[in-house]
Amino acid sequence: MNSAKRLAAAGTLFFALAAGVHAGVAPSVSSCSNGPTPSATLLLPYFEVDLLGQDHQTTLFAVVNAGNHPTLAHVVLWTDWGVPTLAFDIYLGVNDTQTMNLRDILNGVLPVTGGTPLNGCTNPVTLPALDATALTNLRKQHTGQANGSGNCSGSGRGGVNLATGYMTVDAAQACSATIVYPLQAGYFVAGGNGIASNENVLLGDFFFVDAAQNYAEGNEAIHIAADAARFGGSPSTFYGTWIGRSGDDARAPLGTKYRARYLTGGGFSGGTNLVVWAEPSVPTPEAVTCGHRNEFVDPCQYLRTQAFSEDAVASAQVQSNVVPQVASRMSVGVGADIPVTAPFGFVDFENRVQPFCLAEPTGDFPLQSLVIPLHSAAGRYAVGFNAFRIADDLCEPPVAATAD
Repeated sequence: MNSAKRLAAAGTLFFALAAGVHAGVAPSVSSCSNGPTPSATLLLPYFEVDLLGQDHQTTLFAVVNAGNHPTLAHVVLWTDWGVPTLAFDIYLGVNDTQTMNLRDILNGVLPVTGGTPLNGCTNPVTLPALDATALTNLRKQHTGQANGSGNCSGSGRGGVNLATGYMTVDAAQACSATIVYPLQAGYFVAGGNGIASNENVLLGDFFFVDAAQNYAEGNEAIHIAADAARFGGSPSTFYGTWIGRSGDDARAPLGTKYRARYLTGGGFSGGTNLVVWAEPSVPTPEAVTCGHRNEFVDPCQYLRTQAFSEDAVASAQVQSNVVPQVASRMSVGVGADIPVTAPFGFVDFENRVQPFCLAEPTGDFPLQSLVIPLHSAAGRYAVGFNAFRIADDLCEPPVAATAD
């Protein structure tokens, strides 16, 4: 996207967000909490799969139907740049659970499900065909390798044998051979009348597993509720960047500032890693020329982190003015991605857009983000907790009921 289009898009976003952020009413953090409650969308904010062997790093994900009737769930894989690469449907009966190994998926083995056929579906549910060429391309997209045109869809930060990205799962009411990604017309329709539905019926969790290292860590999935009355038509929804800020997804936005504990001493010999999901200010094309990612990343966007020791001693703020990944895993420690000096403390994390890019004096404005700290003693134990969501600038307060 050229700079003129980028600034126009950013300007539109600024005015849309400013109306909600500066409305004079403080939003409620708890009302937009992404805690484990039945939701319309699940987010696996980051995954890793070592493609070398069955006992190496992989990611497991489970989705549960908590509703009182059968449902469809639409699974989408995205690269760490936010480019969708694969989509398929799963059928879930009442109280049904479907577990998926991302290694199986990247090997072309998709979950076969079936039951009472729902709109446009077969029994079992039809899955996309992944021949050798399609499978090779899928792996290249998630390992940052060039396709036949010399374009890349992901960072390749982990090397050619480590596939990374993130995954979304949406409650769905129909199967479709042509409308498969959230950014396509007809996937989200106002009122929940598209391929995706607004039913809050899904629960989920995930694990990072490395059998060779005798190691596993996990957490609940990020649960994103749909509320058409509150978020329908809002520019600040979870899928906003990918659907032109239409608000048709009616999904609650994620938070804008998080506080995460870090533990890099004592028994935590493996230290702390932060799983980070950061909304881009400009959506990425399907693929870009390898090595030219920054030309397609809005230079106005930045990530800001600041660490504090347990004695409340603050480190200098660290600001990255180019946000290369939507989904990433960041280390915390001496000489790490997020440098700290004290062995224990916490890190504040923000995802924002600079005001000078908009020629507006009112200050920068926030974008969605998500942080999950993972603490470990390598080969012995690991624990994961959601970070504390301490700012919710995009979550509009509920509309008060009026008497007739």
